[in-house]
Amino acid sequence: HGTAKNINNPMYKIAGKTGTSQKLVNGKYREGMYYTSFMGFFPAESPKYSIAVVIDNPRGVKLEALYASDACAPVFKEIADKIYIVESGSVRMGFEKDGKDITMQFFFENELFTSVESMFGNLPSNYFIETIEQCTIYYLTKDMLNAMVLTLPEMASVTTNILMSRLIYYSNHLHSYLSETPEQRFNSLLENRPYIFMRVSQRHIASYLGITNVSLSRIKARRTVTAEATATPAEKK
Repeated sequence: HGTAKNINNPMYKIAGKTGTSQKLVNGKYREGMYYTSFMGFFPAESPKYSIAVVIDNPRGVKLEALYASDACAPVFKEIADKIYIVESGSVRMGFEKDGKDITMQFFFENELFTSVESMFGNLPSNYFIETIEQCTIYYLTKDMLNAMVLTLPEMASVTTNILMSRLIYYSNHLHSYLSETPEQRFNSLLENRPYIFMRVSQRHIASYLGITNVSLSRIKARRTVTAEATATPAEKK
């Protein structure tokens, strides 16, 4: 049964292992100083995602709060059940297929993201979320959001906006895949969100466009050749 009983989640089962060890300082183990960790995965019956939580020297009022079951396990539980707000940095959302990860969406400053299936549908998500730059990110738990709605009814629009923006995004993304060539998708991305090419790795962009790194390099090379061929003499100088 283990010690981390506080990771129970009504939406899916979590499994993992806690670890607690004394810190080695100047060659000696220090009393009352610990490294704590929780390595877990979910859903337990059919694992899709894993998270490692490590806390250096946790502090709590109670002695038991210093141990991994009380310090790290609750952090693991909370990670999958929040709405996140990006203050700085960038994040990508994707899924795995045949051992490869496919990028579905990028998020940047002042954008909200969450696992919609988990947050609003009480289901395990099919997607992962990964930071791809150093980030400052804030969050709201579902309980915090519900409490805010009770005191600030206008906050109810946050949920609606998240769901509608995701629906519109998926609709446009699907239309792009069905109606445009990879090169057209590349040109559209370059025109509408050029900053992505300065902040996101080529392999993630290629995955997002549904092509390989080699194909993306060829598209970029063709665009460079075309730009040089159509440049005016003044532009070439």
